[in-house]
Amino acid sequence: MLRRLLVLGLAPVVLGACATTGNTANNEFESSSTYRPGDMPSRVVRVGRNLVSASELVGTQAADIHQALILIRPEFLRGRGAASINMREKTAVAVYFDNVRAGGLEALRGFPLQGVEAVEFISAANATTRWGTNHSGGVILVRTMR
Repeated sequence: MLRRLLVLGLAPVVLGACATTGNTANNEFESSSTYRPGDMPSRVVRVGRNLVSASELVGTQAADIHQALILIRPEFLRGRGAASINMREKTAVAVYFDNVRAGGLEALRGFPLQGVEAVEFISAANATTRWGTNHSGGVILVRTMR
């Protein structure tokens, strides 16, 4: 019984010591909240699966946002499956610039990378909560430096 208590009592201490602590000192622009407009990182930093930083965009040498996303996050541009049994066609991704709807994926063509702070993919559920219905394909939100 005493042995079991010791094992159970020491397990959290041992496991806690084995856990790594994330050192964020080397990640210049780890999340969108630490990025300030006008700052340009010294290196390309990938900030997350659903977020593309300005440094990633500029690092592609692409002419516009659409081309940059093809190179680094093509999954943002893919239509999702059918939204329901009654709706057979694929659902399209909506595009927003600074929380204002700009249309579909064609809105990304010709929009230059300069002045873009971040590009974020927002899932259908979160987009519907944020902007209402008709976002079953998700949303690409482009945040510009204002």
